[in-house]
Amino acid sequence: MPAEIVALMDAAGVQRLMLSAWRRPGRWLITNDEVAAHVEAFPDRFAGVATVDLPIPWRPPNDKLYYPLYVRWDIPGPPMPSGPCHT
Repeated sequence: MPAEIVALMDAAGVQRLMLSAWRRPGRWLITNDEVAAHVEAFPDRFAGVATVDLPIPWRPPNDKLYYPLYVRWDIPGPPMPSGPCHT
């Protein structure tokens, strides 16, 4: 599937695409692992954005649930935006 997306990007003249994990009530549409696999397959074409399970009630930013994401912030590179929802 990532190769098909890249072919469509090429046809449309799109250089780079940001992929986001997405969960709707009851099921994942695309998981964090799937986003990571796409980025790994085409690192020059895709940037990935992780998400947390949205049905989990709001938690404070220092909750241990988010620690795996915070660890990634120490890696040099572009800034990592963070927010409570998709727009």
